[in-house]
Amino acid sequence: MSWTVAALFLLLKGINVTALRISGLVLVAAAVAKLLLFDLAALDGFARVLAFLGAGLVLLFAGARYAKLVASQKAPEQPAPAPVVPPAY
Repeated sequence: MSWTVAALFLLLKGINVTALRISGLVLVAAAVAKLLLFDLAALDGFARVLAFLGAGLVLLFAGARYAKLVASQKAPEQPAPAPVVPPAY
């Protein structure tokens, strides 16, 4: 859980800093790999299902919030120039 919290912290601080954003994404991948390879292997049955669903929901929620935050940080687009209409003869 602490790896995921650290990864989310790095992602939030790395909105404008590429190195922090990449570090956060690598840490998220490492946390998910650890969850799948070690933590879920130690659980049995229903506890494994609950842990997997809980981790998936946390990642889904964090990803949606992060995407919304990144979209709001982008500069607004410039309006397209008006088309030039040739004169009618």
